[in-house]
Amino acid sequence: MTVQDIKTQKVSRWCSVALLVVSVAARLVFCVGEERVGFVASAAIGLLVFEAVRLVVKKRLGLADVFYSGSSGALLGFNYWLAACAIACAAAAGVIYLRVRRATRTGEEFTKDAVLRMPVPFIPCIFFGTIVAKIISFV
Repeated sequence: MTVQDIKTQKVSRWCSVALLVVSVAARLVFCVGEERVGFVASAAIGLLVFEAVRLVVKKRLGLADVFYSGSSGALLGFNYWLAACAIACAAAAGVIYLRVRRATRTGEEFTKDAVLRMPVPFIPCIFFGTIVAKIISFV
């Protein structure tokens, strides 16, 4: 999904849904009791929060990002999902910063508004945040 998002700015729907279904199903199968409920609730919260953000930003955030957020919630649980989201936002801000810096260094004419309007592939940022949060959860 990350490679698809970077290359084409689109992710196939079946891939997004499959990841979410597999993540939630794995938690239902391999977890017990309240732990199971917590991970499934985290997936639902991830879906709802990102769908709300998607609606607020007038669908500039893709539906695949919403599904990936739910998958991340199922994988990490709520606390680490929050950490992954914070890391993802920092990574996206870093991408924007690097774009501005590169444009300035090469002498390209740009405006701050033009750079901010350029789409940022957010799934790679969420992927990075998820990996870092999962590593932190093991420590």
